Amino acid sequence: MLRASSETHTDCGIARTAFGECVPYVAGKDPSLSRQCCSAVRDIKELTPTAKDRRAICACLVQELKDAGGSVDSSKASGLAGACGVSTNVIPTGLGFRCSKYEPASPFLSAACYVVRIRSITIISCKQMITFGYRIK
Repeated sequence: MLRASSETHTDCGIARTAFGECVPYVAGKDPSLSRQCCSAVRDIKELTPTAKDRRAICACLVQELKDAGGSVDSSKASGLAGACGVSTNVIPTGLGFRCSKYEPASPFLSAACYVVRIRSITIISCKQMITFGYRIK
């Protein structure tokens, strides 16, 4: 059953209401994972395209867990996205989960080098790459 919230019109409210479908499973009160929960996980992923969004929504989900009684089965929480076939790491695994770890990374330059030895000749080939992504603190 979805819990309606006065904040449902905000991304935080939408995420909390959706995640409410997962709380019984994550809290260990429901042994089976529902389709509604997996749908909620997909919706939450869509709400979190940027690091800033992930920090904000993560904090909302932590608050939802606290407001729902604070019980968290960390193994169920950590495996929730994978069990739903969703690639995201925004689902908190406990009440002390560090949502601030989502920080945008600066582009950085790296090199990939390959060493090939053919008889007495050594060939070293390097390519420079610029990588963009997110650092996790």
